[in-house]
Amino acid sequence: MKLIQLKKILPLLMVLAGCLMICALSCAETNSRYIVTNPANAETEAKFSVFLSDAKALLASYSSETLAEAEADAVIAALYSKGYDVVVEFADDETIYRYDFASDLCVSLFGDRIANWSVQCKAEFDQAMVELGELEYCFNLIPGENEISEDEAGRLAMAHIEAYYEQPEEATITLNYMAQEENHQAGQWALGIETKNTSYSVYITSGKVTSCRTHERLDGGLEAYYVSLWSERGDFASWTLEEKVAFAEELPELLAQAEENEEVVHSDLELHVIASYGFCMPTDDAIPQEDAYEIALKATAEKFGVAEENLQAGEDHYSFFVNEENGAVWRVIFWMVNDENYHSGVVDLNAETGEVLRVEKNGSTAAEQIPYADQF
Repeated sequence: MKLIQLKKILPLLMVLAGCLMICALSCAETNSRYIVTNPANAETEAKFSVFLSDAKALLASYSSETLAEAEADAVIAALYSKGYDVVVEFADDETIYRYDFASDLCVSLFGDRIANWSVQCKAEFDQAMVELGELEYCFNLIPGENEISEDEAGRLAMAHIEAYYEQPEEATITLNYMAQEENHQAGQWALGIETKNTSYSVYITSGKVTSCRTHERLDGGLEAYYVSLWSERGDFASWTLEEKVAFAEELPELLAQAEENEEVVHSDLELHVIASYGFCMPTDDAIPQEDAYEIALKATAEKFGVAEENLQAGEDHYSFFVNEENGAVWRVIFWMVNDENYHSGVVDLNAETGEVLRVEKNGSTAAEQIPYADQF
């Protein structure tokens, strides 16, 4: 049990967790073999559902976010009387959060929640926590009938890694099927993949890889530098104008040095795109950022029928760049928007006239997915 509530760091843990080997599968469309740590298993999932139902019924008797040790012991005793050999230990003076306690009960019987629980088990646990009032929404979902299968997701992710990063002799995969964004019940595959030297987070939406992040920690070099910046600042699209420009300006030299030193740079394609994007600070002739925001706000609201107040309540990020096709461009990036029909998207404007050049959103279909490089 941890003093920090697990539910607050769950989305990151679900993708970056280490892998435990359970059953080997042959990857027919790639050159490697991989092992899925948490494959679907009907028998285990049925047992999990019954136990979770019993545990939830007992925990529903306590409405507080935390439990006294005596209350937790009573829950354990009641489960033991039902034939469940659960073991959960508490440290002295430990705060026992109901959410963490529920997780620990399930872990006691079914192993590590991230590496071992199947997609079905993870989704059922989240739903139980929503019903108990411990979560506002489900992080983990059950794939719909039109979604690609677990095997297809694994093969697609490995094929992407082999095409753009490396060709590992073997790999382990932890499967997750998660909400695309906060409180957004459209799902995506989120696979944590471990090779000998590198960890990957691969996201698949509507049968296509939409994002692949490496989590390799090197002693030095360009990849390590970019990873450190990404860890500190978040996704490149959310960086400030100054940060984007400064990084883009130093990239050509860094890329040349990396090539000269024969460094392995897994983000090479992404970094070359950033270096050549034309990022710069707004010119004297450009409309103010505030005006660009207002134009983008109205254009998005009109095209997609989203309330302006919902857009305003979400996050907004900006890029400014110059290219041959459109000259100077303001890009307004809307993110984490709590609206049923719109959750994120971008608007490109002619930076001098304010003319709207592009209004797009990310959605649950392949046609609505904005390529990663077009979201910077």
